[in-house]
Amino acid sequence: MPNKYNGQPFWANIFKRWYVWLPSLIVIALIFILLPRVLIYLLSSFVISLILSPIKNLFLKIKIKKFHLSPSIATLLSMIIFFGLIIVFFAYVIPPIITKLISLLTIDYDSLLLQLQTNLKPLEDTLKYYKIANEDFSFIQIIQKYITQFQSSINIEETFTNIINSFGDIIIGVITVIFFSFFIVKDQNVFPSLVKSLFAERYHAIIDNIINDTRVLLSRYFLGILIDQIIVFVLIFLVFTLIGYDYAILIAFFAGLFNIIPYFGPLIALIIAILLGIVSTLTAGAGTQLIWTILITIVGFESIKALDNFILQPNIYARSVKSTPFEVFLILIIGEELFGIVGMILSVPVYTLLRIIAVQTLQGVPLIQKITSDIEKSIEKNNNDKVDN
Repeated sequence: MPNKYNGQPFWANIFKRWYVWLPSLIVIALIFILLPRVLIYLLSSFVISLILSPIKNLFLKIKIKKFHLSPSIATLLSMIIFFGLIIVFFAYVIPPIITKLISLLTIDYDSLLLQLQTNLKPLEDTLKYYKIANEDFSFIQIIQKYITQFQSSINIEETFTNIINSFGDIIIGVITVIFFSFFIVKDQNVFPSLVKSLFAERYHAIIDNIINDTRVLLSRYFLGILIDQIIVFVLIFLVFTLIGYDYAILIAFFAGLFNIIPYFGPLIALIIAILLGIVSTLTAGAGTQLIWTILITIVGFESIKALDNFILQPNIYARSVKSTPFEVFLILIIGEELFGIVGMILSVPVYTLLRIIAVQTLQGVPLIQKITSDIEKSIEKNNNDKVDN
């Protein structure tokens, strides 16, 4: 992809004009630091707008003779579909999830631990016999330690009280996000115009390319994640329901929820599935089948994950973010170290944005060319598709 400025003049002039963009950047940063909710609202609206943009574009393509939908109507219809599906999900899925969570709080865990100790005793004895574990080793002591830590770190009554007290703020936040999302989707040129106002006119073409390429790739990325989460949720729910798990809906919910985090997310969901499978087996009085339950959980979960990895994701993300597994793994670790779970979720989109900027502004650097080669091909293909259409 030819670059008129070949990277060097662009960044050289940007740094020379620091007195233009630096004060604006400082003001924006101060606003977000002092008003963090505004940042959360804007980021949420931005992600929703990326998901809604393809739906809106489909509506705009509808033409019956001279009749066609206006951008406002197309945006409104796309939002009705999106938020309508969310309402349906909350109406039919959330109530049974809450019921199962409440049932977990009413279980006599002391009795479960006794059953677990009885069933794990032969394994403990074997580990001690072969000197793999110390004589004072006990699975139950380890489990009790983590249960105590968990109970001390969470207060259910306080949590519900906080949710009720924050209900008004939640409603305001939802309305604000819907409002922001509508105007971001409807007036897609507002944000590019604001960004371009900070730069000289000769750089507007580069900035347009960066914004458009980012919008296309991240839109496919977030839409792909959403579709993938729904499919994984449905498949896991069906499989574990057929197996006979009482907490199939909870396992499916956490699997879909954590699937947004590559690599680490499915591992967290698998651990939760195993723990819920153990609880389900022990409460049913089938402690002798504990090992079998764990194996069935792992096989069932990993079978769906293999289907997701080798069939669903390659097809869903085929035209999305182009990064090697090593790159993704590395930036996930960096994101987690810097900003925790939020950093892991945002690391891939942020890295994608940085790569797109590098494609447009730093093509003369060999290392940048190597890192961005795949995404550059994807951008060129997207541009060719636009020309063909």
